[in-house]
Amino acid sequence: MSLFTPVTGLIGGSLVGAAASTLLLLNGDIMGYSGIISSVFLHPVKTFEQHPWKITFLASFSLATTVYMHYVDPNCLMAGITSAHGPSKLAFALSGFLVGFGTKLGNGCTSGHGICGLARFSKRSFVNVMSFMTTGILTTCILSSMEAGDNNNPLRTTTTDTNPIHAQYGMLFSAATILAALPNLKDTKTLGASLSGALGAFGLAISGMISFSKIQNFLNISALWNDASQYDPTLLCVMGSGVIASWISYQFLPNHSITKRPDTCMTKPVKCDEFQVPTNTTIDWKLIGGGAIFGVGWGIGCFCPGPALFNVAAGSEGAMLYWFPCFLGGAHLAQSLVEYISKNKSKTT
Repeated sequence: MSLFTPVTGLIGGSLVGAAASTLLLLNGDIMGYSGIISSVFLHPVKTFEQHPWKITFLASFSLATTVYMHYVDPNCLMAGITSAHGPSKLAFALSGFLVGFGTKLGNGCTSGHGICGLARFSKRSFVNVMSFMTTGILTTCILSSMEAGDNNNPLRTTTTDTNPIHAQYGMLFSAATILAALPNLKDTKTLGASLSGALGAFGLAISGMISFSKIQNFLNISALWNDASQYDPTLLCVMGSGVIASWISYQFLPNHSITKRPDTCMTKPVKCDEFQVPTNTTIDWKLIGGGAIFGVGWGIGCFCPGPALFNVAAGSEGAMLYWFPCFLGGAHLAQSLVEYISKNKSKTT
């Protein structure tokens, strides 16, 4: 396991968990990257009016990404690269669509269900995580068994041909999100959203989860019996430390704490009047199917919403031109499907 980086994984994961805790304790909100991204880009007017903190979160995340790329580690997106092969343009597009569709259908991703949901012992989140982990691993193992880079595998090609970094485009994206957030500076949730966005970006970068190879080398468990030195369990450190850091924040909430008496817990977040913690306990086909579809997309492109957003803000061509637009398309289609099914169901009843 020469690719294993437990120290940076634990540090980065702790920062991601701290980002989730910051957003929860200050603003009362859940740090779900897929929900935040789709809300801002699919419903910008509604988000600006009702949830402006989401725009501030993206602006802070993007600014932190730009700072990290220019002043900390310009080569961070290439972390863990051990071969000349990466996702093709088709893989970026297909991955983005499936991740967008699956996370919208399943109502969450590795952050919302993983870091936040598991931290509060949500059964829904546990089922969703098991669903996307299973299909993500299966998809990656199948792809790794195919000879990479030839005409028989259109989902893989040389990394240098499909993932060049165009910093100026990333800076434009960051500048646009910052300008959009400026009118919200006086919003009560600005501080929490800003701190959470920056902590999350730095945590993902330090942990290496923004790199295609780090995720591929985790999901490809076939390496354990083929060549164990090529397996990378760093993501376990990231998820473990992230969940623990997030779990600490739930100990201050009266309905979730197992370490404090209810009368000693917080009655409301620091910056607003109530906590927006999900109370849905239904385990249905949307939750399981959405997780499974997300996992397939994750296995194809090795990008979930948070790391993909970092790559977009960093100017990664594949993420910006192919993954991101298809993610929004998939999320929109899933939302339309759910609304259509719900509308027809109400008619029949």
